[in-house]
Amino acid sequence: MISEVNVNGQTISSISHDDLKEPIDVAVDADGNIYVADIGIGSVLVLEPSGKLMRNIGSPGTEKGHFKDLSSVTIAPNGDIVVADSRIQVLYFLNKNL
Repeated sequence: MISEVNVNGQTISSISHDDLKEPIDVAVDADGNIYVADIGIGSVLVLEPSGKLMRNIGSPGTEKGHFKDLSSVTIAPNGDIVVADSRIQVLYFLNKNL
């Protein structure tokens, strides 16, 4: 479950998705879409603000372009997605339109 809380720790809203296993980091883009780095499934889930799955980004593995150990996700000022893989010490810069 992912919850939005105010500065007092009170829940404003919550969403969940069946594919979430071990979420480790969350980012939100300018459109309110939610990006969840999940080490349990080795990918980044992209959810609509309602919690509906839009797409998965990446998959676990050791090949180029796969995630070994996701550690964070963020949205760059231009809207692109930045994913950190701490095991192989790589930052992936992913075009928001892909």
